[in-house]
Amino acid sequence: MQSDKITLCPCNDRDDHKVEMDPLSIIKKYFDPASPAFDILVRHSAAVTVKALAIAQRLEHFRPDLEFISQAAMLHDIGIVFVNEP
Repeated sequence: MQSDKITLCPCNDRDDHKVEMDPLSIIKKYFDPASPAFDILVRHSAAVTVKALAIAQRLEHFRPDLEFISQAAMLHDIGIVFVNEP
């Protein structure tokens, strides 16, 4: 019988897979902190992070990983500088 659940990790303890990461230091690798692009990206990503965490906190019954959501929101547009689209 097939399960309806999708297992992304065989482990039930999320802490076993925590990765220490500083999104701002990663952004600084690709954007000059003195550039307007850096400022725009960081302000936009911070706003997205606030919204993403607000949504995730409403869904606490799903036990969302708030740290991961925060990191992902901060980094969601990091590749935008390499896209040649308006």
